[in-house]
Amino acid sequence: MRKHIWFIFISYLMAMALGSLILSGSKTAFGILGLVFLAFLSGSLILNVGLKKIEKYLLYFGIISIPFPYLLQFSGKDALTITTLMIYFLFALIIFRHLFERRSLIFEPKFAFILPILVFVSLTISLILNPDFIGQSVRYYISNISGILLYFIILLIVKDNSGVITIIKIILFSLALQSGIILLVWKFPIAKEFLAPFTTRVTEAMNGAVSQDYIVEGIHRFAGTIWDYELLAEWFLVGSVLSIGLFYKFKKIIYIFSLFCCLGGIVFTVTRSVLFLLIFGLVLIFGLINMLTKDNRRSTVKVIFLIFLGSAILSGAFPEQISSLTKRLEIYFHHSNLISSEAINRGEVWKDALHIFLKEPTFFGKGLYNLSTLYYSVYSFHSLYLTILYKIGILGLFIYSIFWLKMLYESWRILITKNKPENWYVLFFLFISVVLILLNEIKIEYIRYGHTIQFAWLIYGLLAVSIRQGRGNNENTMVSASSG
Repeated sequence: MRKHIWFIFISYLMAMALGSLILSGSKTAFGILGLVFLAFLSGSLILNVGLKKIEKYLLYFGIISIPFPYLLQFSGKDALTITTLMIYFLFALIIFRHLFERRSLIFEPKFAFILPILVFVSLTISLILNPDFIGQSVRYYISNISGILLYFIILLIVKDNSGVITIIKIILFSLALQSGIILLVWKFPIAKEFLAPFTTRVTEAMNGAVSQDYIVEGIHRFAGTIWDYELLAEWFLVGSVLSIGLFYKFKKIIYIFSLFCCLGGIVFTVTRSVLFLLIFGLVLIFGLINMLTKDNRRSTVKVIFLIFLGSAILSGAFPEQISSLTKRLEIYFHHSNLISSEAINRGEVWKDALHIFLKEPTFFGKGLYNLSTLYYSVYSFHSLYLTILYKIGILGLFIYSIFWLKMLYESWRILITKNKPENWYVLFFLFISVVLILLNEIKIEYIRYGHTIQFAWLIYGLLAVSIRQGRGNNENTMVSASSG
């Protein structure tokens, strides 16, 4: 055990040294990255840590790096992030290990394996059939495939509930870091200069110029290091739900702190839809958890009280940000039809989208390049479902929809069983997280950037692992009950 601790410590020191060299703009970053990977592998032999543990450590390191996208360049253009490169390397490592051990790469449940493979196929078909803007399309393709590979890596590495919880803790830690970065940039704007490495460095980037904060309609909206305030708000929404979930499971106040960080992050992004979805999610959580379990009323009261307390603290500490959020809420409620596209500031872009789809309907998709290369009025459809429909077609949207519905159906079927599995709380809050992501994605799309794609597939992977665990626990319970 002591050897393992020393190995982890040395590995993280090497990772910090690697990060320093990359951020300094060293041209030998690829070579040094390779040396770090070799160090991990040699450590598995010298210290007898075991290749499986090395893979797990690499996975954890990759996950915590997702919110810090450092773009590597190819032919003078931003190509892919360090995290994306790590995902491809780790996936190859796992594949070689499974082939060497002659182990099957097909896992249960089957839908969790087959449907993402079909998503991969649909992306490939769209890429092949639409060779226009091939450079941009390939970069976008690599980013999308990295998300699917991360999903498979999670299903191949994470075998138990403790592994899922560890990854959730890593997610919450990275989100607390993001809220700290936002606070730092808000208090000391000069700090943005130190975060510049986590932005694009060329004129024609994969998805345009990025910043840590934006001024929209005279309101400061902060994006941390992930380039988009609305998508960061979605991450904070997921973090809020998972923080509540771990508080229910462990009853530790530290998860209320992470909840407070996520609530503060939502306030600083000034995102109305996420605020509404948070309220809806809380009602859904408190309603379902007290309907499906009977021993959580005291925890529910504590969470409600602490949320109100946290909101009061945020209102007192950051009145300017609360005022900005209130102003945007007032604009929304002044609309006569609150569910119209105009009310959520999507009227013009969705009208353009409708025109494009009526003019050029497609089954296999129109390609993986940005819309701005063809349509001056539209840079993005501002909807996951419209973007998928355009880029990978009716077939792609159908496959995605089956995948999402199947995951949610299998989760719900386990959640309502009388024999509650050991991982019930984790499964429940991941289920709620995916529901809220899919609702929020009506008006935004996470498939804009590689790191936001990876975050979404990370949550999908954790839910798929929890479904597999829930199924196994239920089967074991039934067998033991009947045998007795």
